[in-house]
Amino acid sequence: MSPVLSDADIHIELWRSFSSLLKAYAAAASLNGMEHHVDDLDEEDLQIEAAGRKLYILFHVPTQRGRWSVVGDGLEERGHFQLTHEGAVMLEDRELEMDHGAIELIARLTKPVGVLL
Repeated sequence: MSPVLSDADIHIELWRSFSSLLKAYAAAASLNGMEHHVDDLDEEDLQIEAAGRKLYILFHVPTQRGRWSVVGDGLEERGHFQLTHEGAVMLEDRELEMDHGAIELIARLTKPVGVLL
């Protein structure tokens, strides 16, 4: 029989999954010639640099809520998100599958100046 995970364990695993997806999609963007760098600032915070910009992710595991911002290259965007027990992410007021939420945040980081998402 497998052990029953606590809510805290589930929250940590959901965050690890989402941060891994963000890192993976940043690496995938680098295959197109866009250098990137990832800093795990601590257990709940992440910074990804690409295209002269930085994506900051500040997350609070117990509430499953976080804030994101993309700054640099004349761009400044901010928003919030929440991870759900079902493995989705609420990005602003839209529910997305976790991988689609990660793709959208990396797209905000790497999009050309003037392009709207």
